[in-house]
Amino acid sequence: MAITKQLVDLLGGTIQVDSQEGEGSAFTVILDLDRAPAPENEGRLDGERILLVGERDLLSAAMQSITRLGGWTDCAPDGERAAGILRAQADAGTPCSLVILDRPMEDRACLEAARTIRRALGHAGPPMVLSAFDVGDIEEDIRETGIRGVVPRPLFRTALTQALDRARHPAESETAPAGPMTDSERLRGVSILVAEDNEINWEIVQELLAMYGARTDRAENGAECVEMAEHAAPGTWQVVLMDMQMPVMGGLEAARAIRSLPDRRRAGIPILVMTANAFTEDIADCLAAGMNGHIAKPVDQDILLAEIEQFTKGEERAYTAWRNRSPCTGADRRIKRRCRFCRCALWRGGCPSAALRPIPPEKSAARVYSPP
Repeated sequence: MAITKQLVDLLGGTIQVDSQEGEGSAFTVILDLDRAPAPENEGRLDGERILLVGERDLLSAAMQSITRLGGWTDCAPDGERAAGILRAQADAGTPCSLVILDRPMEDRACLEAARTIRRALGHAGPPMVLSAFDVGDIEEDIRETGIRGVVPRPLFRTALTQALDRARHPAESETAPAGPMTDSERLRGVSILVAEDNEINWEIVQELLAMYGARTDRAENGAECVEMAEHAAPGTWQVVLMDMQMPVMGGLEAARAIRSLPDRRRAGIPILVMTANAFTEDIADCLAAGMNGHIAKPVDQDILLAEIEQFTKGEERAYTAWRNRSPCTGADRRIKRRCRFCRCALWRGGCPSAALRPIPPEKSAARVYSPP
């Protein structure tokens, strides 16, 4: 409800609740919206025939989108069936304009389907593009199979029109690969531990990070996250994404437990909290617990990537020099200045919360306030 209220307020609307004990609650959202303009012809697929290769259940939404945009579509479960459909369409004088190979997660069946179609039809077949979250592990195989480009998954309207545009302009697609093939390198080689008890939230975060090449592991509660951080080899993960409210142990308690681990390499792992609690005092509590950043829900993809990247870019490791400094205890009550990150009273050792943030070397002195 906190997220809903924030979204409604941002849109200038109101939300009301009518609740009856034992019967339930009815929530009413009132928004003042402008009528959307009539759709233009741009981006339509009038008369185009598109063959989707993959599981029909996963592609039903894409098939409906193609139909709404004025195109014709069919679906084949594998390369052999796809080749048969393409031959039949060509014989009937209604050749296919495009083949879209669907790749859910790390499945490699799409590559074999592309090879089968190419062997059956040769270069006379229609252009093929791949729809995927991430192609980092198969980039070298893509061109060998005859796949012309990559479009983002899921196949929304924009992705469909991009796919058709690449089919119509092959020269441009060969010199300028699709976005996901480049974006997948942003977090390539990065391993992230995600502490999240909600199954749906975990799947969303996992697939989002996989789009950019990151590998993720899950802890279902704070206690499990602490145990994994304590017993895994140092460097197994570069970042921890921590939910705030979890069973067994919450995010704040888990962050404190990780920061108190005896091995400083394990204790020093960057922790980013993802929570709908976004008030000033909530952020202060997170930083006081030793977390390095706060990401408000609903998660902004660009903010999430930027926060992760600042801890994984090789050239921004100036903070590692601070890891062996003594912890900030706040024991010296004569000190009036406070840490700008965790708000604890600083002593001469410096604050580990501030020290763990990656910063350019020329600005490192300004990041931690030490008393004279």
